[in-house]
Amino acid sequence: MSSVETLQPDSFSSELDREFVPLVRGIFRLFKVRATGVSAAGLFILNQIANMERPMANEIAKTTHITTAAASQLIGQLIGVGLVRRERSPEDRRVFNLVLTKRGVEAIEVNRAIHLDILSRVFSCLSRQEGAELLRLLRKVRANNPEVG
Repeated sequence: MSSVETLQPDSFSSELDREFVPLVRGIFRLFKVRATGVSAAGLFILNQIANMERPMANEIAKTTHITTAAASQLIGQLIGVGLVRRERSPEDRRVFNLVLTKRGVEAIEVNRAIHLDILSRVFSCLSRQEGAELLRLLRKVRANNPEVG
């Protein structure tokens, strides 16, 4: 393909659907098999809480691009298994902030190690140069589509 040629959207989308989507599903399936009791969605929420300063549920919903109801349900599950707790805000007693428990921090660490191991294994077929090119392309796609990540 020459540098001025562009991908045909229908053809490219079909190829992505055949190649990329099953790859992502397979990676999540491997993760689910090895995960330590935290769903991929739950781990995503845990990481968001860890990366924010005492967020509220509505802030988690906004940063993860899910509904407040969905965020509340996931947060409730995380609270139920002892990974997150709600604390009253010292500034406004009507507000509850989310805080990771010690078990929540440990769950992030264990699951992150599992996730990195799976990604290393899946992409080990790429040379160093191919891996660098894949990362460059993924960064380009993300930079041009901030609404998806």
